[in-house]
This record gives sequence, C-alpha cells and structure tokens, in this order.
Amino acid sequence: MASNLTKKLLKSVKKNGIGDTLKDSEFGKIDYYVPSDSIIMNLLMSAKWNGGVPAGRITMLSGAKSHGKTVSAMNFAKNYQKDGGTIVLIDSEFASEESSLANLGLQTEDIIYLPLSHIKDDVKEQSITYQLNEIFKNIDRGDKVMIILDSLGALQTKNTLQNIEKNNNAVDMKVAMEKKAFMSFLTALVGQKGIPCIILNHSYESIGGFGGGQEVAGGGALYYPSTILLMSSKAKMKINDENQGTLLRTQIYKGRLSREKAVAKWAMHYEYGILPYYGLDELALEGGYIEEAKEGRSTVYKFNENTCPKKTYMLPENNSFWKKLLEETDFGKYLNDVFAYGSNKQVKSIEIND
Repeated sequence: MASNLTKKLLKSVKKNGIGDTLKDSEFGKIDYYVPSDSIIMNLLMSAKWNGGVPAGRITMLSGAKSHGKTVSAMNFAKNYQKDGGTIVLIDSEFASEESSLANLGLQTEDIIYLPLSHIKDDVKEQSITYQLNEIFKNIDRGDKVMIILDSLGALQTKNTLQNIEKNNNAVDMKVAMEKKAFMSFLTALVGQKGIPCIILNHSYESIGGFGGGQEVAGGGALYYPSTILLMSSKAKMKINDENQGTLLRTQIYKGRLSREKAVAKWAMHYEYGILPYYGLDELALEGGYIEEAKEGRSTVYKFNENTCPKKTYMLPENNSFWKKLLEETDFGKYLNDVFAYGSNKQVKSIEIND
C-alpha cells in the first residue's frame, strides 16, 4: 500500500501522463527476453536460465575478432524471428552478406538493413541517428522489433571523413563524444519502446595494469548498456578425443541483472551449432541435482532413473535428460540464484574474476 505522501506526489506527475509508481510503471519491468540457444548465455545476460537479451535494455557483446560475437547476435535474431520479430541491422562495418545470414537460419526478408557508419551526417539519410529516429517514430510499445548494431567501434563522425579527404592523420576527438551522445539517444528510445537491442563491440589487449588481459573498448559509451559480456578466449571442444567444436569463455564485464565478473563457458558444435546444455553438468553436480555413476565401463550422469553418458552429455541425443531435470526439479531456480545480481553463493563451477 502506497503512503499518503507517495499518493500526493503521484497525482502531480500523472497530470502530464508521465510517471507512476515503480511497481505499476511499464518502464520499470522487462516485458520479455530473447533467448539464446545456450542456457549459460541466457544466465550470463539475465540470471534466468530461460531468459536472454532483455527487452527495453541494451546488451553489448564484446570481444576480439572471430570470438563468436556476430554468430551470437544472429542466434538471438533467429530466435526472435521465430516469434514474429523484425530485425533492424545497422552494419557500420559493411560486412553482412545475405546468403551467410540465411545459412544461419534468419529470414532475410524481415531484416531492415542499414549499411551506415556515420552517427550524424550533413546528408540526413546517411545518418544513423536520423534513420533510427524515423524507424522509432513508427514503433509502438509492444511491437516486436530488435535493433542490432555491428559495430560500435566502426562508428564515425563527418570529421573523420573530412580528415581522410585532407590526408590529415589527426585523431578525431569528437568521436568519443558523439558515441556517448548516440548511446544516450539509443538508450532512451529502446527503453521507451520496450524493445531489445544488441550492440557488438571490440576488445583490446590490456598491456598496463596488474595481470593484463582483455579490456572492452568504448570509454564513456560503456555506461549505457545494461549488460556487457566480454568474450575473451576460445578453445577447441574435444569429444572422444576428436575436435568437434569451439568453447567460448565469457565474462559479465558489466551487469545490472546478472552477477558481475562471473565467468562461464558455452560451446558451438561444428554440426549442431550452439549446444543448449553445455556447461550445466558441473553446476548440477555441485548443486546435488545429478551424480556420477558407473554403467558398465562408462561413467554416466544420473538423477532418479534417468541417465546420460558423461562424455557426450552436451550433445542433442541427450537433451531429454536435461529437459527432464529442469522440468522435474528446481534446478532452474538454483541456476537463477547462482547467477543473480548481488548473489554471494559460493559456487566453484563458475569463476568470479575479482
């Protein structure tokens, strides 16, 4: 029950049709999430095993070249289209190719493609800010639209081009300011319309400081995304001594929904694509939801009468084992609690990079 003072103040802000209590405001809630095919990725982004990219917020995927950023973003886009969503793809690197995205499972006729790199431009049609503003005018809250920007690092100002034309090697000092202003503009519109937004960004090798490692590029622009994931390394995924895919190590660089600095691994199989249940075995073992047992000469994972081979637990042939575990136990709630923002659960299965 709201206090009398709250009710009094609320009357004044409601006169203009703006403002409500946080409990009742549509802007204070996340209407839905766009899922990844990886439960680990869902948890890293939203602290919900069946969550993903939150609507009304900006999510940034950052990492070095060939570390899964674009594949991850297009995986979210593909799943969003399954629910009737339209994708607005801003390609500042001019690198998207229709057949490649079609091969990833996207419906390219439902992708609005904007090959633009200038944040602002004297020719307004060549300005990302102008084009996005025109699109947002035609979006109502509840419309199924997702914005993808590939990438933040390639955005330019008109000064950048002018310097090139003059053979001037001077650094464009306005880029950082305009990127920051652009992110402020985008954050407000995404929040008002309640739509999901993914931005791809690059990282760089940190030379100074203790321990080095990867850092996310972007300066002040990094204040605006709700979640920033850093894809910092990849390795071969071996099954039965055969290289069958790629492992990606991903850290919550910044998070308002999930546990900051948490690190977890997920996997892309050469044949099957992203593996939904990769990385859950150690969490399930540590939480006491499954146990290891011997079945002949093989080791299996087991709960109740259900089993699956340990070595191939993550492959599609064993998906039913994990579906039953999530349906018949509170394992999903346990996962959410482990990854939740502010959680202090001591879990060895996920690394916390302090």
